[in-house]
Amino acid sequence: MKKLWMLSGMAAGVVMIATGCTSINTNDAASDSKQAMVPAVYEPVIRHVDQKVSGSAQMHVVLNFIKWGDNAFADRTVLGGMSSDSTFFSAFSGLFPNPIRDAKAAAVYNACKAAKCDMLLSAKYELTTTDYFVYKVVNCTVTGFPGTEVGVVRKDVAFPSKFNGIMTAPVLPLN
Repeated sequence: MKKLWMLSGMAAGVVMIATGCTSINTNDAASDSKQAMVPAVYEPVIRHVDQKVSGSAQMHVVLNFIKWGDNAFADRTVLGGMSSDSTFFSAFSGLFPNPIRDAKAAAVYNACKAAKCDMLLSAKYELTTTDYFVYKVVNCTVTGFPGTEVGVVRKDVAFPSKFNGIMTAPVLPLN
């Protein structure tokens, strides 16, 4: 009898896991529509200065778990390619600090604050890592041209679509 209860409990658990919380979102009303959804594409307008600026940062890590150093970081510091922490284990990147990524982001932040700009164009990083297996020090110096976002412009993208035999390129109005 005990085996029967255990088997039925396991079967109920499998059924709950297999049929768990799922949601399906369909837009049935839009399937009959003949309208085309065209996204508006905007580009930033960037004003740059032809004088290089630089910034630096330092990060310390003990046992690859405890991190200290600069505490202000810039977003989007790795543009145009894979980041330095793109590995198989990048899903677990929140568990362990990445001092190289953080030192780069902090150096860009320091350079942007010193130059009073929004971003660094053509940024080049100089990294120096001292690793003692249980203790690591990462020094990063970044140089680049300061850029400031002064606005956005709409980029017209032609998405030709065929309605009733007529080729059209819909354009969205600016709001």
